[in-house]
Formats: sequence, C-alpha cells, structure tokens
Amino acid sequence: MKSTSIDSANHSASSWEMYTSRAYAPYSGRAEVVLCQGIHGLYPGVRIENASYPCTIEALQGAFGLATMFHDPIHTIWAPPGQRIDPALLHAFGASTQQVRVSETPPTGSSSSWMWVPNLFLPETSLETDSVSAERQQWRLQQLDKTLRWSRPSHSHFPVAALLETDLGIIRGANTETSIWPLGLCAERNAIHAAKALGATPGDTIMVHAPKSQVCSPCGTCRQTMFEVGIHEVYMVHGDLSTTHYPMASLLPFQFQSDLGNESSGAGAGGK
Repeated sequence: MKSTSIDSANHSASSWEMYTSRAYAPYSGRAEVVLCQGIHGLYPGVRIENASYPCTIEALQGAFGLATMFHDPIHTIWAPPGQRIDPALLHAFGASTQQVRVSETPPTGSSSSWMWVPNLFLPETSLETDSVSAERQQWRLQQLDKTLRWSRPSHSHFPVAALLETDLGIIRGANTETSIWPLGLCAERNAIHAAKALGATPGDTIMVHAPKSQVCSPCGTCRQTMFEVGIHEVYMVHGDLSTTHYPMASLLPFQFQSDLGNESSGAGAGGK
C-alpha cells in the first residue's frame, strides 16, 4: 500500500528540507514546519497559505489538527533553527514555549510513531461516482462513517468527514475544534493539510459528509482553500446519505485570487 512508503519517508527524514518542501507559502515565502510529539505518535505540520490570508493553515494548527483526530495529546514541539513559533498560538493550543525544541534535524521517532499514517489512506485513487457500482459507493459511505469517529466537534457537536483524492490514494479527514473557534479545522482542511504534510498531492475531487445536516455543504473557508489547492469537484453526502455533485466553479463562482505570491495562485496552480 502506498501509505507504507509515506510512513517510511517520514521515518527516515534526515533534514527539515523534506518537510519545508511540502509547505505552500507563495505569499510570504515562510515555509514553516513543525513536528509535534504525542504520547502515541509524531505529527507533521506545514504552513499552507491562502490568497485570502486569514484562511491560511499554520503549521502548528495543522499538526494539532492531526493529533486531535487521533486523540493524542502533544507534549513536545520540534522546529528547525531560526523559525519562531508565536507564544500566543502555542497558548491557544494549550502549549507553552517550554515544550518547544529547536533541532538541526527533525526527530524520526520509532516505527510506532508513524503507525497512524496508514489509517489515513484508502487504497482507491478516484472518488468519481458516476461510473462506479453501487457497491463501491456503499463502501465509500462506510469509510466516511468510520472517519466520523475521528471528529472532535467539542463545541459545535456537528461531526463532518471528508475523503480527498491524492496521487497516493484517498486520504481521510475529520473536523477538529478548540476553545478558540477559528483555530479549529474543518474535515476538508484537515484532509488537505494531512495530504500536503505527508507529501501527497491533492487531486481534483473531494467527498464530504455531515450526518446531522439536511444539506451537506462546505463552508466558505473550505471552498476558498479547496480552490487554492486545485480541487475542482465536490461530492456532498447529505444527512439522508443522498449524494449531490458540484464543480468548484459553481460553489465558488467569484474566487478570491492574488498576484502577490511568488507563484501563480488560483485554481490550484501553485497549490499542487
């Protein structure tokens, strides 16, 4: 399974460059990364910027989102030399500067530190539903239901799951929340960040399920983020398990774009 090679790549990383190359920072040039050590695993975080700056996923935010999905409390935060981690952001996640360790090389952990990685990936490579059997669609619905178990909607009590196409297989994500609401991550953005942090390239299609909704529809921030990384098709699985499909251009007809980055943005031109 392809996720095994991802596991091995992360476990054998000898420099921070592997992680900084996965960050997406065309607007600031700050390819920030962290590795957060929990009780059970090691979780990478990479900065994923957005033309709409407030939609940016900070490296620490992404790593904590991963750890929260797996209900793993963070005790140590590793960062490369010269990178500053905002104390206010640390405090927002219940951490402190005393937990930060600066290292010339990233920690590799043990093989058990990356055992969570294969759980994120599914062996399929496509989410297109028009040309597949009802049996395959039922299997996807089952995977969405399993992914909901990772949801941590401690404030909204509104679980959401997502399946994202990547070049290395389907990657799963669930929504996570914190006491500071804007620092939580929706299921779609957790899946996107996880893909980038693990070295996968987001594909064209994402599938989202919110069992408590009559109509499952991504929020505005997720739509802008999906546009930024090049997602073109969205399948929405509603509360009654019916599915509707929309192109991203219909969900976000007037996309926010910027020429300020050092890479061309929009439609995922720089996000892949």
